[in-house]
Amino acid sequence: PLPIGYCYDDFDNTIFDHDEQIREIIELFFQVFAHKRSAYGVTRYFGEHQINFPKRAYGGVWNGKIIWGKLTYGRTVTLLKNPTYAGAYVYGRYKTEKSLSTNGTFTSRIKLQPRDQWEVLIQDHHPSYISWQTYLQNQDILRSNQTNGTGTVVTSAAREGKALLHGLLICSKCGRRLSVRYTGNGGIWPQYECNWRKKEGLTGRSCLNTRTDIVDNAIIPLMFAALEPQQLEIALLSVDKLKAHYAKLDKQWELALARAEYEAQIAERRFEEVDPANRLVAATLEKRWEQTLLKVQQTQDTLTQQRQTHPLNQMGEADKEELFRLAQHLPHLWNAEHTPPKQKKQIIRLLIEDITVERLEQSRQLSLHIRWKGGKHESLTIPIPLKQPDKVRYSDETIHKIRDLAKTHHDIKIADTLNQLDIKSSSGRPFTASMIKWVRHKHDIPACPTHQPGELTVKQVAQRYDVSTHVVYYWLETGMLQAQKSHSRTYRIVISESKHQELTTWSKVSREDKIRQKQHRKRTR
Repeated sequence: PLPIGYCYDDFDNTIFDHDEQIREIIELFFQVFAHKRSAYGVTRYFGEHQINFPKRAYGGVWNGKIIWGKLTYGRTVTLLKNPTYAGAYVYGRYKTEKSLSTNGTFTSRIKLQPRDQWEVLIQDHHPSYISWQTYLQNQDILRSNQTNGTGTVVTSAAREGKALLHGLLICSKCGRRLSVRYTGNGGIWPQYECNWRKKEGLTGRSCLNTRTDIVDNAIIPLMFAALEPQQLEIALLSVDKLKAHYAKLDKQWELALARAEYEAQIAERRFEEVDPANRLVAATLEKRWEQTLLKVQQTQDTLTQQRQTHPLNQMGEADKEELFRLAQHLPHLWNAEHTPPKQKKQIIRLLIEDITVERLEQSRQLSLHIRWKGGKHESLTIPIPLKQPDKVRYSDETIHKIRDLAKTHHDIKIADTLNQLDIKSSSGRPFTASMIKWVRHKHDIPACPTHQPGELTVKQVAQRYDVSTHVVYYWLETGMLQAQKSHSRTYRIVISESKHQELTTWSKVSREDKIRQKQHRKRTR
């Protein structure tokens, strides 16, 4: 039997269906697939626009009748894979295979054969809705959209997600397509990676792993440069395509309304022809007539709603001028908040065939070999950003500079010196004493000695002259001793020879006075 959209003429030649609505909806079907590039996208489009799809019944009382209903995903794939719509006559697409089951009975199943195993293939056999080349391209799209493919085939359909080049990148080591892994809290950081050899146990590490934004941001400017000469043409073509698309959709609803009105007229005619005395039959036909009238009203309402919600009908002259302006400045349109990632991916896939990614370990770079649609090749090299630990790690030159300064300078002085030399910290900020202290601790750099030779602390002075630290602080407060405070807030005391003799005499007299006072207290007891 012929698929929907075709019929036989009086000479058994295959021709387009006589029903205009069926022909129009088949053309709309393939136009939507050319835009959506996925079977699910076509099914979703027909569901969102409430468009029924025809199906011819076989066998029974409904044999040969056209039944209108919802388009399913299975039917969408079947229609896309049918070469009849490309004007080809095919014999041997399916083959029946018989096998012997374990219980001794024969079972048979129908298996779809590859194209090179078809027994008969005659192109341009009858009128076609699409060309043979378009049919082959559609098969390639369906094959690349598979998520359970083998070999290098990984999903390349434009889907939601931040990774704009998902499905287009190929690993230079193993030839497999790179997959996307989302990391971070909530999976907000996507990465391109190739883990095939690791999963197969051939190596202990991934072939390639890099952030998506690094590669995406390098490719997008090249894409803009390729589109720049045709930006105005793209703007005009976009409006023309929108007009043609919505005109096709509008006509589909007009044909559906005409069919509903015809069915209502048939129901009315049957009701008027029935014998009024036959009340049971008359009541049934009247009910059917009312149902067809209700369907006419619903179709009319839907048509009115579709026309009111058409974007082009809602666009004024100012909106159209804004569309042309944005189309002439693609980066602004690309970065607009209302542009979803899925549409960006569809645009990229119209321009780029694939990209081979090569990691250059010695120079820490990625080499991108771009294969454009049409056969043109281009290569690009981009640096690999440092990892976060490497970003906060100080350079060897900075560590060496701090080590030299720490021999004679304290942390505050070191920080001031580095800031004067315009040397920034690992975070790009000016140095502080706490930063210098952390660097010295991390790299085992000793601090500058607090006291120079000949300088004494308060405790050392107290031990030398056999007095308490309170006495030493008293000497400092009264000016008997001169001292300087270090950066660590400790006193650095230098005692001259004359001051040493004075303090020695003072401490000796003080000790003798203490002894006499102690002896006097004993006698008075």
